Amino acid sequence: MLTTSLMSIRRIALKNYKAFVSTGDGTVNVKEEDYLQQHPEAKPVIVIDRFEGKSEINGFVYKELSDWAAMLVQMNIAHVIFLTETVASNQRLSESLPNQVFKNLILSDASKENSRNYVLSQLEDYLYYNKKSKGENVKEPESEKEIAENNDSDSEADTSVKKAEVILNEKELQEIDASLEPLGGRMLDLQAFVRRVKSGEEPSEALDKMIEQASEQITQMFLSDKIDSNKSAQAWELIELLSANPVIPFHEIVNKPLFKAAPETGIMELENNGLITVSRDRGVLQEIRPAKPLYRAAFTYLINDPELAKVLKTRYLLKVVGFETGRIKKWEEELKPLGKVPDQKLFKTRLDYLSGKINASNAVITKCEEEIKNLSK
Repeated sequence: MLTTSLMSIRRIALKNYKAFVSTGDGTVNVKEEDYLQQHPEAKPVIVIDRFEGKSEINGFVYKELSDWAAMLVQMNIAHVIFLTETVASNQRLSESLPNQVFKNLILSDASKENSRNYVLSQLEDYLYYNKKSKGENVKEPESEKEIAENNDSDSEADTSVKKAEVILNEKELQEIDASLEPLGGRMLDLQAFVRRVKSGEEPSEALDKMIEQASEQITQMFLSDKIDSNKSAQAWELIELLSANPVIPFHEIVNKPLFKAAPETGIMELENNGLITVSRDRGVLQEIRPAKPLYRAAFTYLINDPELAKVLKTRYLLKVVGFETGRIKKWEEELKPLGKVPDQKLFKTRLDYLSGKINASNAVITKCEEEIKNLSK
């Protein structure tokens, strides 16, 4: 099927191609490659929506699609656009096009006002008939024409928002506004929120369940026993930091014990797996944020769960202890031959350096063990 599609796309791109072009000096032979290079507008635009890059179910499909798209680009017969929810797909695409520089366009979340308007416009009919069915007194909204005239607007969305605001009392509007705050402007989360409310859940209840569900996803994907202990500890450290601050500068992560060895690799792996998102300046990592606004609420939920936080924090501290112990062993191995040198003054600078490193790591281990002791109480 993909091969047939490729041939059809090639035929479309070369629809107006002529092998020979007449000029004032005679007839010129034009190659297909030259024609496509000179006429980019002739190439069709292929849009691949919801490209995940990896999946536990039918994951081979994404590999086939990326290879197929790579062939289109290499043959120069189409422009290819991938629509994705995360940057995780970049890794898959890089495997298919290792020498290609991708042009990325990141769409920001909707504003608070637009998010609110979207939710109210979607809930308008449900709110009205739900209150009617309960026998509550509902203030009849004005007709769409009257609302449009009163607000100098004929937008269907604006009309729905105004009608919803009339149907709801101030307390109910405040509850919806409070529930939307942690969701931010991520469309998929807003749609999920609307579906939950329409299914009969209260706005606050819908939000709580979404946060709980997101927390379970994070735990399964990044913090479970099946995950590499080092990656799990790195994830927990970022979860702690991002629960307290909406944004973390990358330079603050560089000196963290578990990120020292390869900070960029660790951060980018967590980004590719969908835990965080990282802003860049000319390719240099700058700021770290949760992958989506709802995740920050989920991070706080995990931190505030005493039993779960105790287990995850202990696991993280044990990983730090193991990391620092490994560093001390490495330095001790270097000290052994130096201790046999008759005149140790020759290596005094190096000995002082290693001694300082060992003392610093010992201090970290002591601090971690003290925290583990307190957590076990």
